[in-house]
Amino acid sequence: MALMSTLRLRSGEMRKVEADCRATLGEVGNAEHMLRVLGKAGAARWRGVRPTVRGTAMNPVDHPHGGGEGRNFGKHPVNSVGRSDQR
Repeated sequence: MALMSTLRLRSGEMRKVEADCRATLGEVGNAEHMLRVLGKAGAARWRGVRPTVRGTAMNPVDHPHGGGEGRNFGKHPVNSVGRSDQR
């Protein structure tokens, strides 16, 4: 059995944990970080985020929904790998 340590949390709860485990305690300093509006597409690209392209906007060689005239794709809906989303 592993050696245990007792932690007293801010709530007053006493909790036993393994003595050799690691943890980071406290609150996240910037909880709204992911809610920041980047402002333009380039700012997302600087962070390594690639654009999301719809299948209907692609050519037929690139996606099963691609090609055709106008906005119709006339095929069964598929996911990004080309399989039906329905199970």
